[in-house]
Amino acid sequence: MARQTKLKIDRPRKKLSLQMKLKIREAFGWECQYCGYVCPEDERAPHLIYEANLNHDYAKRQRLHIDRIVPCAQGGTYHFRNITLACGGCNRTKGSGTFTGRVRTFADVLEGADV
Repeated sequence: MARQTKLKIDRPRKKLSLQMKLKIREAFGWECQYCGYVCPEDERAPHLIYEANLNHDYAKRQRLHIDRIVPCAQGGTYHFRNITLACGGCNRTKGSGTFTGRVRTFADVLEGADV
């Protein structure tokens, strides 16, 4: 049986600015859109969120991630209809898969829609 190899397509990944990431978190009220975890106020400072050397398990597990609903591996982008906010646990659980239910997107927040 012949071994199949996956073709890797190199796509340039667009990065969101620090200001945009903060605006997204604020728009969602610092709340994970999958489980409802709310980031404590004392952990919302930009230097705590974005430091690369954050090593304690709690911060890695609970900090909020800008999540693509349709992952990059499946062609997802940072379009405002494809991004939401997820805690580290939910984001890792979802991985490169997709969420089966309806989740509030950044577009919903901007439009003031409840899901």
